[in-house]
Amino acid sequence: WSYQQLNASAGRLFRLLGLHAGPDISAAAAGRLADQPPDEARRTLGELTRAHLLFEYVPGRFGCHDLLRAYAYELTQSVDSEAERRAATGRMLDHYLHTAAAAALLLHPTRRPVTLAAAGPGAMPEHIANVGEALAWFDAERRVLMAAAARAAETGFDAHAWQIPWAMSRFLEIQGRWHEWTITEQIALAAARRLGDRVAQAGALQRCGYANALLGNYDDAHAQLEQALHIHTENGDQAGQAYAHNGLAGMLNFQGRYEEALTHAEQALDSYTVIGDQSGRALALNSCGWFHTVLGDQPRAISYASQALDLFRKLGNQDGAAGALDSLGYAEQQGGRFTEATRYYREAVELNREIGNRWGLAETLNHLGDSEHAAGNLAAARAAWEEAYVILEDLGHPDAGPIRGKLRELDAAGAS
Repeated sequence: WSYQQLNASAGRLFRLLGLHAGPDISAAAAGRLADQPPDEARRTLGELTRAHLLFEYVPGRFGCHDLLRAYAYELTQSVDSEAERRAATGRMLDHYLHTAAAAALLLHPTRRPVTLAAAGPGAMPEHIANVGEALAWFDAERRVLMAAAARAAETGFDAHAWQIPWAMSRFLEIQGRWHEWTITEQIALAAARRLGDRVAQAGALQRCGYANALLGNYDDAHAQLEQALHIHTENGDQAGQAYAHNGLAGMLNFQGRYEEALTHAEQALDSYTVIGDQSGRALALNSCGWFHTVLGDQPRAISYASQALDLFRKLGNQDGAAGALDSLGYAEQQGGRFTEATRYYREAVELNREIGNRWGLAETLNHLGDSEHAAGNLAAARAAWEEAYVILEDLGHPDAGPIRGKLRELDAAGAS
């Protein structure tokens, strides 16, 4: 009865919402789904809300009951033509892909680019001005984007099915949503295989492999990263090979296999240097610096990490700069220079806060706590460890346990 009272525009949008994959939808996305200008879309959504077919649970985001969603899907299948449904699905996926890609480049401006699926007529990605807005948009749309990637795969939009995960990857990484990251990359890998796109396959394998390494699934991680390296080698893609070597170095680092990791990092550095990839070179310099630190060669570590920091700053890469500052702090700490270490760590902490890198923030806070504790600054050590513990516990990361142990030791020392 409520549907029958709607005007034609509102009835059409309600039906097309049955094609939308996510649990909720923004006004901007609804407008693209129905090919309506923003003001008209907002008016139409208002009518659907007044008819109790949608509810606006936060300003600008709309949801509906699962039974109403199923009813909308039945209606669009019976009323709208297949061509209309496919066009609406394409507009929706274009909206999410091109907005996500723009947001992704704000989070990681020096990442390796891809050629996006061309947007259809009238595409209007949302305007995202800065890192803060990019993080907020991904946070609001995360579940929708995962569902959109799956819907793209189901409906034959395979380019969107691998490129939406590509765009999401950095956000999922820095937010510690590594299990979700593996899920989206499996969607991407299957789509790339259907397309026969070997470059896209290698990228998905590489990202999925690193996500599995972060989760501690080392057998899967090793197999996927080696497959990525094999494809890049077959394609003669030296930059791709370098990225794969860097991923393998990261995986081996998590396993404590530092000498093997250094070998891969040095291979990556050589390749980046040959092809003139400054962003990749900075990444590999920092990796080499870290491995020299944990292997006990502090002077060489400081040399590599300092070069990395200078290059990251020149490139405007705050994420990379935070990592290099953490490496420098760790090298100074290992050399017993706690004042210098703390200065580097605190700068890295602030950068990680700015860019929303929760995992990087927790790691540096843990190191900062260690340095403050070694210097006898117990209150500062407690504050750093407590904040790191909260983040890691929320991420479900195993490093939360050792930090809890450090806090208990502080408590015990205070009691005695």
